[in-house]
Amino acid sequence: MFFDTWSALWTILIKGIIIYPSVILMLRISGKRTPSTFNIFDWVITVAFGTLIGSFLITPTLSLAEGLLALALLITLQFIVTWLSVRSRWFARTVKSNPVLLYHNGDFYPKALVKTRITKTEIFQIARQNGISSMHLVEAVVLETNGQLSLIKKTEGRTTDVLEGVERVE
Repeated sequence: MFFDTWSALWTILIKGIIIYPSVILMLRISGKRTPSTFNIFDWVITVAFGTLIGSFLITPTLSLAEGLLALALLITLQFIVTWLSVRSRWFARTVKSNPVLLYHNGDFYPKALVKTRITKTEIFQIARQNGISSMHLVEAVVLETNGQLSLIKKTEGRTTDVLEGVERVE
């Protein structure tokens, strides 16, 4: 048979209609940080969030209150972790990785490339995407905490203070 009972289908439909605006409301309350670019903790929360919503929709024994409480718990945990990360350098280093310097002033850092599993080809790709025709025009390439590569172009007579806190693996 295509489905067991009409009541099971109606339950999924009603739960979905209630959970969707509830999730949007909870995310709006938790702030802009929640749906932003992911670090590893944000990714784990997102996967758990999706799993929870899917389970909630198709498991008839989970009540609406249980599903909403579980979602609120995940959002609260995410808020607490980000709140603590902003206020405690130790905590931030515990839950988030440091940005890593991969290239600086003409030099690739081979140990950093191996550690982060980034290839020179990927660095050349980010240079091309930024309209760079030669690596001599690049001051630095950094693997950020969210897994994205950042490229810093060389500038005449300026120091690069944005590299503060970037891990140097030499």
